[in-house]
Amino acid sequence: MVFSLEEIERFTQLYSGNIIPLRVVLCSLTWVLYDYFETLEDEVRYILVSKSAVSGKISYLFMRYYTILLLVFDVVQIHSFAIPGITSDAVCLAMDPTIRILGAISLWSIEVIMQLRVYALFDCSKKVAVFNGVMFIASIIAFLALLIYNAQGRAALIASAVRLPLPGCPAINGGIGWALWLPASIYETILFGFVVYKSSRSLTLKVRLGERWSLGAIMVGDNMLYFLGITVSPGLPIT
Repeated sequence: MVFSLEEIERFTQLYSGNIIPLRVVLCSLTWVLYDYFETLEDEVRYILVSKSAVSGKISYLFMRYYTILLLVFDVVQIHSFAIPGITSDAVCLAMDPTIRILGAISLWSIEVIMQLRVYALFDCSKKVAVFNGVMFIASIIAFLALLIYNAQGRAALIASAVRLPLPGCPAINGGIGWALWLPASIYETILFGFVVYKSSRSLTLKVRLGERWSLGAIMVGDNMLYFLGITVSPGLPIT
């Protein structure tokens, strides 16, 4: 098989792009497993044997173990696909939306917790809960619409690269793939706005009155850092 100079240059660029996930996913899994074993004793003490609400336990355990299983899946999928002869056009086209949906499920579970935090901060306001719930559903619908639209043009996007001897499926993000996480970023920015509003009012009042900060006020401040980190995360794939 003869390749042109342009194809060789493109192959070099794509090969470098495909190598990155092979290494990064192992680092991610190592870190998550380290954190898991480091906090396993706390999980048993404060979650498994405690008398806390069952719904809270289920939410915690789902997010914790789904993250581990998702990374294990990524490691197996990425490294097995790097074996020559494993991938094909159909497999690559099917795996792209599958991987994105599996990642989105993890993100949506975090957003549910974020909604509950906002709900608690606003004294269990039904209006706030309904508004955030509607926006949450709208962000999911927008994500799925963008995913379907992007999947329809995926075949043409990677057609010229599939024949190249790459370690895995071509790491090409074209079209409107960059916009897939935009709905989540917008929604989490809205949630972050709720937290900033509540935090500024609560903490400013404490400063004016010269009172010591209560545990609740400290948690409000901690929420700001939590929400800021979660809000910024979906924006990384966009950039």
